[in-house]
Amino acid sequence: MDSNENLDDIVYEEDKGADLVKKLRTKLKKCEQEKKEYLDGWQRQKADALNAKKHYAATLAEAKSRAVADLLQGLLPALDSFDIAMRGKAWRNVDEDWRTGVEQVYSQLLASLEDYGVHVYGEAGSTFDPKEHEAVGYEKGGKESGTIARVERRGYKIGDTIIRAAQVIVYS
Repeated sequence: MDSNENLDDIVYEEDKGADLVKKLRTKLKKCEQEKKEYLDGWQRQKADALNAKKHYAATLAEAKSRAVADLLQGLLPALDSFDIAMRGKAWRNVDEDWRTGVEQVYSQLLASLEDYGVHVYGEAGSTFDPKEHEAVGYEKGGKESGTIARVERRGYKIGDTIIRAAQVIVYS
């Protein structure tokens, strides 16, 4: 209500009753209109704030995923070197304590990457999927056609995003 229009100033006389009701209805209508405007504005601001919060969270998650993918790209040659070293003949002839230590370092590195959502994939015996695997050769064998015979280079992905496809030899 406006300070100029105090109800105390209204004279309560019988002949002024209709006027009083009319003024009160007008003020009530104005108050309801203001309330609706304020409520609408508040609801818009609340929705905008929630949308901004969701957008910020999505942007942050995307930036984190991109940073992890960039780091992984830098680590891929070292991870490949671990895989190559551990599958060679010389690996079986290395001192057992040294071999165990290197395997633990490799396992810790993979576990740390997994904490950031990185998953290693590509296993011999699994079904070839052209969306996740890159066939670099074919081999005739006793296994079912379309089955992975050997993994030449492991694949890495973050969630559903493939960072590098697994390079595999497939039974034909």
